Amino acid sequence: MRYLAILGDSLVETLDRKSIYVLLVLCVLLVAACAGVTFKEMDAEAVAKNLTNSLGNVRYARKDTIWVKSYAAVHTVSDARALDPGRAAALRFEFVLAAKPAGEFHKAVWTWDAIERGTVKRSSDPVSGIEEGRVLDPGTSRCADYLRARFREHMVFQTEVETLPSEADEVRFRVRTTHVNLEMVEGAYEVSVFGMGHWQLPINVATFLTLVQLLLAKTVAGFWGVAIAVVFTAGSVPNMLQKGTLDLVLSRPVRRPLLLLTKYAGGLFYVMIPAIALIGGSWVFLSWRASHWNYGFLATIAVLGAQFAILYSVTVLCGVLFRSTIASILVTYATWFACFVVGTLRELVRVDVLSWTPPAWAMKLLDGLHLVLPKTAEFDKVSAYFIARGNYGVEMERVMDLQPEAAAAPIEWWTLGISSALFIGVMLCLASWVFSRRDY
Repeated sequence: MRYLAILGDSLVETLDRKSIYVLLVLCVLLVAACAGVTFKEMDAEAVAKNLTNSLGNVRYARKDTIWVKSYAAVHTVSDARALDPGRAAALRFEFVLAAKPAGEFHKAVWTWDAIERGTVKRSSDPVSGIEEGRVLDPGTSRCADYLRARFREHMVFQTEVETLPSEADEVRFRVRTTHVNLEMVEGAYEVSVFGMGHWQLPINVATFLTLVQLLLAKTVAGFWGVAIAVVFTAGSVPNMLQKGTLDLVLSRPVRRPLLLLTKYAGGLFYVMIPAIALIGGSWVFLSWRASHWNYGFLATIAVLGAQFAILYSVTVLCGVLFRSTIASILVTYATWFACFVVGTLRELVRVDVLSWTPPAWAMKLLDGLHLVLPKTAEFDKVSAYFIARGNYGVEMERVMDLQPEAAAAPIEWWTLGISSALFIGVMLCLASWVFSRRDY
């Protein structure tokens, strides 16, 4: 029981710090901002216009090569209506799409077809069907395939295209779309903040929630929150080792390693309490407002705690070795930066983004450093994975298929977990060994 009492003292010590309440106030403000976000379903015409407003732009995306060719076809939507307006969410729409001039629309079709067949790789490559002074008619089947493929880019995976009679250099189609999940359709909702202004989302609700949650989990909490926590917790061990304070601490009938581990646990409390308040609170309000409950967002609390646990083990060891708050902060930040550089370089080389293969010795050195150092850079990937999986669900694979330029190295789950646990264990064992043997 005395060990639990010491752990309780660490929690009380954490709650006695004024800085944690400043962090909690900031968390409450961010949660309140999430509570003010509201979503409203758009009508059929607005959804149809958003689906067709980029049909004149044909994109090529392969690894590190991305280019866009734009054509001057004007696309208009008419007779748009929901086919099941009685439902809470209209999941089927029908509208008439017109493109004028027909030649510009056909150029887009031919360019898309050439990209799909792999006959063009650069924007300057000649495209079959587009000749000097005239453009061939690609045919109704190819035009329908083009429209279905382009709507898939907007997360509409079930589309029926019927060709209508053309009028005065204008091609016309009747389009029927079926949406398994309207939250996955781009432009299907508008968003407002505290009722001030209404904006149609150019992206789908799932992607919007993903971006907001990534901002909160990776940038606000995962970077700034951890960086601030390192500063405010770095003085815990050096302050304990001061003359007078240490005499009082060592007077307890508890072994030194356990005393040090309770200090370590107190630092973890300092991060986990604001993290639960920020991510848990924002999850409740964003899910309620969007009627979209992403439980993967909650998993980022554990990811954030694991990331800080790695860095704080370095802080504790430095506190025992140097008994200096400044030195603990600087060494922890340096370790964090080194882990980020090694992890990022290794991933860039593995996915061939740099289009450069380093020498064999350099790769061995990079792999060795990656094996020894904790993989803090990969925790951002873990947070992104849980958030995206929770928002996109079964559609996640389709989303990734539509974004080949976003390809990244897969998460090495076993390596990440084992190496992180071993690193924390080594740091804390070294800190406990030094603390036990040193005569203060």
